Amino acid sequence: MLNIIAILLILVITGFTLFVLFNHYLFHKQVMNEIKSLSFLANEELIPPPDNNMLENLPEPVHQYFAYCKIIDHPPVSFVRMKHNGSFRTDPGQKWMPVKGEEYFSVNHPGFIWFAQVKPAPLFWIQARDRYVKGEGRMTVKLWSTFTIGDPKGEQLDISSLLRYLFEMPLFPVAFLTGNHIQWKSIDKHSAKAIIHDHDRKASGTFYFDDYGKITYATTSDRYREQKGQFIKQKWSASYKNYRDMNGVMIPTETEVSWEDGDETFTYARFIINDVKYL
Repeated sequence: MLNIIAILLILVITGFTLFVLFNHYLFHKQVMNEIKSLSFLANEELIPPPDNNMLENLPEPVHQYFAYCKIIDHPPVSFVRMKHNGSFRTDPGQKWMPVKGEEYFSVNHPGFIWFAQVKPAPLFWIQARDRYVKGEGRMTVKLWSTFTIGDPKGEQLDISSLLRYLFEMPLFPVAFLTGNHIQWKSIDKHSAKAIIHDHDRKASGTFYFDDYGKITYATTSDRYREQKGQFIKQKWSASYKNYRDMNGVMIPTETEVSWEDGDETFTYARFIINDVKYL
């Protein structure tokens, strides 16, 4: 009797493992197809590289930032691939979980796809695909690549995803001068407001610069946070550290992302950039 139970248990575990592996394959294939479509969108037109004429009438710290990044006359870029590791958590007080992912960006038209895996415990993993394409955002989260535990979409997520794109543009600063989707408004010698437009979506964030021109911090009150099934606007921020020369461009290789509520700050993601390719 015990042998029969053991055999049945092995069969159940084997069947479940094969089921999970098959769904892992399907989810990965879906994301790869989405990345391919984003690449086609990014390469629909070739936009010339930034030149000094594009710097006219920009706020002082933004002008200094572009000089620091060394993007003037950089070869044209239409598509970006970024790899990272780091840590992630969903609630204050929760232990940090290791995360590893890749992200792909369209430069000419705002768009991204982020595909990452979080490991909350041994034998458990969560895969997430976050995307913004043609004005629409969508985040899909699956346990073991199989069971959907989150799949929000809608106008609030569209705006939030567009803001994510804006706040990640320091990883590929050529996008700030590509196309006509960014407008800058001067604040003072260490800060400026960036307004991004795309597919009838509009959002803005304030960027802060140090004396060398590096972006060190950005914040917005336009992003929505999901709480108990509802989206509410809350202050959202990112910090940028450890600038390095990556393929001839100075970019931050460490970022932290936080929600801010009054005097309370909840940092929920810390990323370390391992590799960036400009294509």
